[in-house]
Amino acid sequence: MTMSIIRYKLYNGAGRYKIKNPAFNGKGSFVQGLALTVAEDMSAHHDVTCFDGGDGSITVVASGGTAPYIYSLDPSFTTYNTTGVFDGLSITGPVEEGTDEYGGIVVCHKKVYAKDANGRIGYTNVRLKSPVYIEWATVPENIVVHCDEGKDYATVIPGRDFIPPTINTTANAAEDYYSHTTYSIDNHYGVGVHEITFWVANDCGEAPDVYFLTITVLPND
Repeated sequence: MTMSIIRYKLYNGAGRYKIKNPAFNGKGSFVQGLALTVAEDMSAHHDVTCFDGGDGSITVVASGGTAPYIYSLDPSFTTYNTTGVFDGLSITGPVEEGTDEYGGIVVCHKKVYAKDANGRIGYTNVRLKSPVYIEWATVPENIVVHCDEGKDYATVIPGRDFIPPTINTTANAAEDYYSHTTYSIDNHYGVGVHEITFWVANDCGEAPDVYFLTITVLPND
């Protein structure tokens, strides 16, 4: 009995192989091959720490197909690596704003590609997040008051006569802090205009955001 020679040809689509048997005029059948899959290693995921920062890091792992693999953020693989590790990442457009368990965020989606030894390409989408810019959550309106009865000053108490501004503490992953110029020690404000300056900053090196509250005291007629 004469044994026929079986030849294998890898088709790039659908992860399938075609078996061609010369004894049957090159006809054959399809059998399922190993598809190339790409997944992110979430244990190595690091979102961008500060708004407009560049310390994001992602790691992807390919499986199936035929090793070895190369990885790239570019579908043409102009630049690539063999580790699947991409760091020094920033938020790049298009971006979306939203909220999650960390508070205010901006998000971009990066597509990461892998190619196996046979040229088969797979990809996965990775969601990279960043905190939003430092910001005030609430700010009071400027107030106008008259002097206390029989006095040449007005008693203005923070928390009673106005609510001090609050900051969006979840706006940036780095620790936010805010400060202000000192209130009057005895809460007494004489006739005239008094400006209290509030500012908020964080450890990311962003310029402080400043808010001015004006207390205008008028004399009693």
